Formats: sequence, C-alpha cells, structure tokens
Amino acid sequence: MNNKMNGNDGRLKMFLVAQIKKGFFCLPAIILLSLITLSLIVIGSFASSENYMLFKIIFVALLIIIIFYLSLKSIHFLIYFYTGCAVINGISFLVDPHDLDNKMIFSNLYILLGSVKIYIPDLILVVGLAVLILHLMLRNTNAIFNIYNSKNTLFLILFVLVGLITTLQSVGLYGKSAFGESRVVWFSMLFFISCACFRSMDDILQYFAFFIKVSFIKAMIDLSTILIRPEYLDYQKPFGSGTDAAYFALSLLLILVLGKSSVNSRLLRRSMIFTFVLSITLIASRSSILALALALIVYFISQKRPALKNIIINGAGLFVIAMFLIYMVLKVPAVEAYLSERFMPLLQDPESDPTGSWRLIGWAQALISIREHPVTGIGFGSYSERFVAGQWLRLSLHSAYLDILYSMGLIGLIPFCLTLTNTIQQMYRRVIQQISDLNRKLCLCLLLITVYMAFFVSLNAEMTGALSGTLMWIFLGMVPLLSNKDSYRLDKLST
Repeated sequence: MNNKMNGNDGRLKMFLVAQIKKGFFCLPAIILLSLITLSLIVIGSFASSENYMLFKIIFVALLIIIIFYLSLKSIHFLIYFYTGCAVINGISFLVDPHDLDNKMIFSNLYILLGSVKIYIPDLILVVGLAVLILHLMLRNTNAIFNIYNSKNTLFLILFVLVGLITTLQSVGLYGKSAFGESRVVWFSMLFFISCACFRSMDDILQYFAFFIKVSFIKAMIDLSTILIRPEYLDYQKPFGSGTDAAYFALSLLLILVLGKSSVNSRLLRRSMIFTFVLSITLIASRSSILALALALIVYFISQKRPALKNIIINGAGLFVIAMFLIYMVLKVPAVEAYLSERFMPLLQDPESDPTGSWRLIGWAQALISIREHPVTGIGFGSYSERFVAGQWLRLSLHSAYLDILYSMGLIGLIPFCLTLTNTIQQMYRRVIQQISDLNRKLCLCLLLITVYMAFFVSLNAEMTGALSGTLMWIFLGMVPLLSNKDSYRLDKLST
C-alpha cells in the first residue's frame, strides 16, 4: 500500500515538474486569458451583477484554470496578473458614473456558489496558495527560503491564527457575512506568495517597473474617461478614486528613487511624472496627498548630504509642475467647483464635509463597542454604524486599524502593527547602512511604500478588496529578501 502511494506521489511529482518546465502552450494561454478577462470586463460593464451568471461562471472557471497553469509554470505570473487587475480594475468609460459595481470589475464581479458570493480575487488567492503548497511539496527551496527569514512571518502567522479563530466564532454569531469582513485577514496570505515569488533584487526591480506601467495605463483610462463621457464631471469622483491616487503616488515615489532603472526612456519617465501629478491633483484625495507628503518627508530625511542638490531639484520640479497644473485646472469652471468642494470645507466648515464627518461619527460609534471588547473584538460581520441622512447605516469604518481593532481586538491589531513597524525599522536600517546602490534604492522604495500605506489605510477602507491595501502585502513580501544580510549571495544563487 505504501509503495503504491509512493509511486503515485512520484508520478505526481514528475508530472508537476514536467508542467513547470514545459512552455509550449504559454503564449496561447496568455492570449486566451486576455480574451477571457476582456469578456468579463465587457459583460460586467453592461450587465447587472445578477445577470449572465452562467456565462460568468464559465469564464471565471476558464480564467482560474489558465491562471493555475501559468502560475504553476512561474509563480511570478500570479503576482503580476493580480497586480495588473487590481490596479486597472475596470474600464470606467464603458459605464455610467454611478454604476460602481460595473466600474470596478476585478474587485466587485462575483459568481454564485449557492447563495454565497465568490469574488475573483479570492479565487486567485486560493490558486496562489495551492501553487505555493505544490512548491513546498516539490521542496523548491529557492522559492520558499524567504518565508523563514523574517520576523514578519511570525507576526503574520499570529495575525492569521487570530483571524481564523475570530472567523469561526463570527460565522456562528453573524452568519456568512463574517466571510466578507474576514478578507482583511486572508489577503495577508499574499505576503507568503510574494516571498516565494521574489528571489532576487532583479525580480523586485522588474515588478516595480511593471507596477509603474500599469499605474500609468490606469491614469490614462481615468483621464480619457472625462473626454469620452463628460457626464463624469457631475459625479463626486470624476477623475478616479482614492485608491487610484494611491497607485499614482506610489509610482511617483518609485520613479523618484529608481530613476531610469524604473523606466529607461527619459521622455516617457517625464510624461509619467506629469500624468501622475496631474491625476493626483484632479482626484483630490486628501488622505492620498497627506500620505504622499509624509513619504516625501521620510525620503528627504533618509538622504545623505551629497544628495541634497537632487532633493532640492526634484522637490522644486514637482512643486512647479503641481502649481502649473493647479493653475490650469482652475481655469475650467466645473473642475474649480469640484476642487473647491473637496478642499474648502476642511478650512471653512469641517462639519459640512461629508466624508470627514461621517468618518468621525463612525469612529465614535465603533469606539463604544471597542471599549466593551478591547482584547478580542466584536467579530467579523457586525458592522459599525454611523448616522447618515437621519438614519444609522452599516458602512465601513474607513480605517484599517479601527476595522481590525473593532473585529479582532488588540490580539489582532498588535501583530498587524508590528508587521508595519518592523518593516519600517528594517528598511530604514538598511537604507542608512553601507550597502550596494541597488539594494539601498530598493530598500528605500519599500520604506516609502510602507510609510505611505501605513498612513493611507488609516483613513480608507482598502484592506478587504483587490485594492491598494491588499497590494501592500505583496510589497511586504519583498522585505525578507532585502533585509537579509546574505541577499547578495542569495541573489546570485537564484539566478
């Protein structure tokens, strides 16, 4: 019996190795995957969430099969595909401004399993974990060594264990709604997939370049939407969402640190900088702008004296571009009215600002429940409420820290915060050490990204969908490699 099982395991291993090494169907699979993804975008844009469910199930099934095959061949593919879809998300000019579900295809499109909604990002995460387990079965040590090489691994394992216990308890109390909120925990598994994916500094550099390019595509989609559908100017967020602004700000930071290593063409690089600054200005997300300012302050502090000239030049250049853009956009009456509505209430009458006042009401209401259950939290599925338009509505708290504290208590919030603080501490230590130029730049990138995201998620609901908050786990997965003192030796071994 044991011999038979060993024989089956051996054949399975030989089959998997053969599949990983084979590349005959790679290009056709990518073409087919692109067609399926485009079909889902078109169907999702023009149909309500409940319609064409059979077609959606078929397309999503094909999507997952192809992603599994390509990710088994190279786990990098899953990270790249997830990132590209999360950043671009959907083609906004295909739909009306207020059709939010149809506009954000990747994070909102779902299929039904009975009465349970299954979202594409969740399925991709399951595929990634399955591929990671197969790598472990094949003892692919080059792909998994980073997982054991970081304090963050311990913190996140604790975070996941607390999340698992909280989820099991919450399902009995609040039903299936607990699964939706518990995604704040399960998306952290992207950290472990990322650890297996990035095995060299070149891998990280290539990913950063890819991230900048897809962010640029998203910026062009947002800007062209206004030209194709001018009715977007009457919408609350005509130029993109806060999460879009986060992508553009992170890309701006990457270009600032990496320079031509991120984008070779100087003309394209300058076009990207101009487009990102324009998009961030027009989106007018206050939290994104504040997070970017904080990250830039950290960037200036981390620089040595010889780089002071570059700091002044880059800072002055960005300031001139921003002032020019602000002057130009204020010449358009509709844009001027929109920007005035976004910024002036903060200076004149903060209570009239809906997004700010709603957050404060929600936080105050949540703190009442938090005081009653500070250690273990309320559980997933029991949403905090806030008073809006004369009634209490169940809405997100728009703060990752309060969401986690409310649902999981201190035993969940502490490991989450330790992950972020440990990353900032490690990356800052590497930046000020005498290390190679590329390693220092990549560490500085991760330092700025973590600082930015740590602040941004404190004011936004970004951790439970395929948005910028979930991509933070992918960035954190790069930390073990870069913080390793033997990263140069490992970099050579992986190549």
